[in-house]
Amino acid sequence: MLKQTPIDLALRNAVLKTWQDYTSDPMMMGLYAENLVARQLLTWTEAIDISFYREKNTEVDFIVTPRRQVSAA
Repeated sequence: MLKQTPIDLALRNAVLKTWQDYTSDPMMMGLYAENLVARQLLTWTEAIDISFYREKNTEVDFIVTPRRQVSAA
């Protein structure tokens, strides 16, 4: 199963027509922080595998596993 995160939160806010300041909302700030981390991790897809874990009320947003380097023989 893939976890989906919005690529551009400004676009997300425009589509949802939400213009309020979210800096005092811990849940929304968590979404923004998770999005920042996801976007940075996605720049390393050649070197790492990214997955997540969810079971009932427990979630791990990012599980990062280094990929094995294939050396030329």
